[in-house]
Amino acid sequence: MGDPVSTGILALNAAGTGANVFSTLAGGQQNKVNAQLQAGRAYMQAQRLKVAAEAAKVRGTQVDTAFRDDLNQSLQNMFAIRAAQGASVDSPTSRALGERARTESDRARRVAVGNERLRAMGIENEAAVAEGDAMALLRASRRYRTASFITAAGQAAAGAGSFLSTGQKAGYW
Repeated sequence: MGDPVSTGILALNAAGTGANVFSTLAGGQQNKVNAQLQAGRAYMQAQRLKVAAEAAKVRGTQVDTAFRDDLNQSLQNMFAIRAAQGASVDSPTSRALGERARTESDRARRVAVGNERLRAMGIENEAAVAEGDAMALLRASRRYRTASFITAAGQAAAGAGSFLSTGQKAGYW
């Protein structure tokens, strides 16, 4: 059989291979966990953005309502002033003033509501991107673990080959 030095080399060879395999598997698990944590953060960001998009939509509705209320208040004030002056609310001038106020208010309302809707759409797009990032990170996390298994298997096979070669040289088989 072999000498004690060869036995020690075989033992160290086996221990080194085992440590490499363990290190590779642990690294793969750590990469998987890190990717899952990043995916969780991306998913939470997507959820926050969805809430912000809904808030922007609500804000658009509030802006629309506020503009309509302001227009009604302005028309009531204008008609009250015209009535106090003794002018008829149905006079051509009163109707022209009312129509002018409606046109300008409607234009401003549409712009303001459109801005809020565009803002909501932009936020929804950001949310979709964040959700896509989360899904990509989850897929990657599965690959990290699989890659570590494949690498560890290769290291184990190389270590076994080295172990057998060293044992054969030492005369153990």
